[in-house]
Amino acid sequence: MSMCRFRSIQNVKDAVDWLGYTYLYVRCLKSPQTYSVDASDDDGYLTGHRANLIHTAAHKLDKCGLIRYDRSSGSFTPTELGRISSHYYITSDTVSVKRNFSSESCHEEFTSFIIQFLFDLDADLQPIAKTAFE
Repeated sequence: MSMCRFRSIQNVKDAVDWLGYTYLYVRCLKSPQTYSVDASDDDGYLTGHRANLIHTAAHKLDKCGLIRYDRSSGSFTPTELGRISSHYYITSDTVSVKRNFSSESCHEEFTSFIIQFLFDLDADLQPIAKTAFE
């Protein structure tokens, strides 16, 4: 997501090329069965597999509203939510959970849950959290 945020990756081709420079690509070459790479594939550079990974990730990010993915042109456009979540390392799964809490009462429950979670992470704030949420 951060690569889209900085506009260094703007489309599927850029993303497939970038993925070729990652450790995941090296691992897929060395152990294709572990990463569900089709052994009968004649593509020695795993271009098809990388394109499939990119398409799946782009579709998920688009569904969460983190990017706009135009399937016909293969272009990515980051959204404001995507930029913010990338900056603060918020995962697409977290954004997806937040989108499921769409009603006002659910929004309050979600906010309370997040605040409780943050208090639990910080040992100095735990006494405050216990009194606030009991």
